[in-house]
Amino acid sequence: MTGKEIQTAVIEKYGKQHQTFVAIEEMAELTKELTKNIRGNDNREGIIEEMADVYICLNQMQLIHGIGLNEIVEMMEKKFKRTEERLANG
Repeated sequence: MTGKEIQTAVIEKYGKQHQTFVAIEEMAELTKELTKNIRGNDNREGIIEEMADVYICLNQMQLIHGIGLNEIVEMMEKKFKRTEERLANG
């Protein structure tokens, strides 16, 4: 199975709402690992693992909400431009 097929099967098996809760939990776990790192823990592997989980969940959110990667990239470009303008204006 491809990654997309696996993600679709997970959503079909557990449901959209459940997978949305999972995404929220995974983002919280990443937050926890980043907080540990700020406090001085050497937890690079933990950060990588939680980032991978968040990327997987973000992909599921794309599938659930019918959002294409091009839409996300377009929004990122708008935000980069806005940030660039803010940096230029002090």
